[in-house]
Amino acid sequence: MTRLVFVRHGESLHNQRGVVSSAAPGLGLSVEGLQQAEAVAEALRGSVVAVYVSPALRAVQTGERIASLSGVPLVIDDRLVEIEVGSVEGMEATEGLRILDIGWDRWIQEGTLDEPVAPGGERASDVLERFRAFLERVEVAHPDDATVAVVAHGGLLQLSIPLLSANLDDEHGRTQWLRNVETVEARTVPGGLWCESWAGVAVEAPPPASAPEEEALAGGGSTVVIRSGETVRRPVRPWTPAVDGLLRHLRAAGFRGAPTVHGVDQHGREILDYIPGVVGNYPLSDEVRSDTALRSAGRLLREYHEATVGFANTSHDHWMFPAMEPREVICHSDFAPYNCVFEGARAVAIIDFDTARPGPRAWDLAYGLYRFAPFAGPENVDGFGDVAQQAMRARTFLDAYGATPRLRADSVAMLVPRLRALVDFMRAAADDGDGQFQQHIDDGHLALYLADIAYMEANLASIASLVVHGDGADVIASSRDG
Repeated sequence: MTRLVFVRHGESLHNQRGVVSSAAPGLGLSVEGLQQAEAVAEALRGSVVAVYVSPALRAVQTGERIASLSGVPLVIDDRLVEIEVGSVEGMEATEGLRILDIGWDRWIQEGTLDEPVAPGGERASDVLERFRAFLERVEVAHPDDATVAVVAHGGLLQLSIPLLSANLDDEHGRTQWLRNVETVEARTVPGGLWCESWAGVAVEAPPPASAPEEEALAGGGSTVVIRSGETVRRPVRPWTPAVDGLLRHLRAAGFRGAPTVHGVDQHGREILDYIPGVVGNYPLSDEVRSDTALRSAGRLLREYHEATVGFANTSHDHWMFPAMEPREVICHSDFAPYNCVFEGARAVAIIDFDTARPGPRAWDLAYGLYRFAPFAGPENVDGFGDVAQQAMRARTFLDAYGATPRLRADSVAMLVPRLRALVDFMRAAADDGDGQFQQHIDDGHLALYLADIAYMEANLASIASLVVHGDGADVIASSRDG
């Protein structure tokens, strides 16, 4: 973990002129700002191993005093620039700040992080991405519990630190404004920050005695998932920031069938809402096998996909798996009963977005059909029904999704490639030394998938005829009902 002392730069000359300015290099420090820089440099003397600064002149001048008194290097990093304000640049301060306040409130209160703060300005999602990239750079350069000073700007720090700190509310920076050369002390944790003090006031973690008991949740596949009170804790992975961005986008888009993300805890685990209900783990219950579950799952997947359309072509590309073309939606890539929460027989929410990535709708639909129809051979104890009944269930699922004839055909054509991709991934993970996937193979999961692939290949023509064209559907339905 790296300790960071974030410093808002000293008073700038542009503040005295009463205009909004985010552009670098901009104006330098006022006389008062130079005095402030000297004071904060004296306070930090000898406690830091490096000073990172924004390229803005006011930040550089503040950082130079800190670096000089401590005898440490000064590093200019473009990722620490102030939030770009677009059309507000150069505007009279009162009116310009009013416009920026409206944009900021949309970000924090409505979660619209993919909208610019003002016309032509920067998006919060882009600000967070460059700030995260800066934190990653610092962690690599100073991995051994070193303390570094970071001199940047009020807007950047007040937006990014609360959103990335598990123990701060997202609105903290809007209610606790940083004055010139006030500091925030934090340390890096996987996926974000843990804030220790804000403007000289300690930020306390909840006392251990008040922490709820933790219990391991069933399912989870290769990931240990813990319930703590009304939250779920999951390990942070390299792709967690991309997933968190997706979850925040879903919330802003009005999709309520996914957990809300709340940063990371003091143990470096991601914090998510606990969604009440029953997860469809195997062996499947009669309710999860029902037509109600089938139809509601199809509708849920469609609602999720529609909510991701605007996110599929963003710059968030640090997913677990690379994006697939065409980028129609953000595929969940593991849509199955065990990743759905049910209220009775109705699927109401999706969980575990680790494998999410941009791609075509058919990628998700194919795996959903495999799991919900389910297209499983007689060797698979989790399967049920013959191929005709499975095809009818697949058709019901696609009806609920609202799939076009073309999408139905694409989804059926993707059945075998989708499952082969899972087989290839399992083999590669085991070959790379992943003991959990090797155990899955030893337990017979791989052999089962290969048998299901052979089953689908042998029946693919019948499946396509029934699912895409509905040939013989009335006869099969009558036979099943009788």
